[in-house]
Amino acid sequence: DLTDAIDAQFPAGEAPDVWGREDRDLSHFNQALSEARAERIAAVEAASNPLYIKALLDDLPVTGVHARLDEQIDGYLSAADIPALLSRILARWEGAYERDRKGLVGEALALLWAARRGLTEPELLELLKPDGLERLPAGLWSPVRRALEDGLVDRDGVLAFAHDHLRAAVGSRYEDDPPSPRARAVIEQIMCLRYMLIALA
Repeated sequence: DLTDAIDAQFPAGEAPDVWGREDRDLSHFNQALSEARAERIAAVEAASNPLYIKALLDDLPVTGVHARLDEQIDGYLSAADIPALLSRILARWEGAYERDRKGLVGEALALLWAARRGLTEPELLELLKPDGLERLPAGLWSPVRRALEDGLVDRDGVLAFAHDHLRAAVGSRYEDDPPSPRARAVIEQIMCLRYMLIALA
């Protein structure tokens, strides 16, 4: 399985726990990765980086099309490194989660990128709100949040990127479509308020 194939690339006891996730990750397919698929994933040079495999495995469950699993795996394995892989994953999210709210993925991630110390979920949903609503409906945000999974870290309710690779991928992909001046102003107000609360504590 994938665990054995990857373990062979690491000294004894040093392979990360993420390699044993395939049974859970693909449970909606009613099967784990086949040995052939596991070996194909393990064979790519980029698989020597645990984050590469973790990002790939985290996204396979939400693609949701078993008949296209090999195509999806091959598409991801064509990415030579983590930035290229994350770019493919971001593109897939855009296609999957922007049908009812154009630009949702890019705007949400660009807001988190602009807010260096992160945003709470209510703050983010308010910044993403459509005209006439107080905040973005949870039904639109929830699939994006599930897809991000471990890509975000929650620190006392504040969401931020869990690692610099994702931050860099977001900055590169959406650098030509940054948050609006209004959104940036709101983010600055939020940051100032947080600093004031910290100072008063």
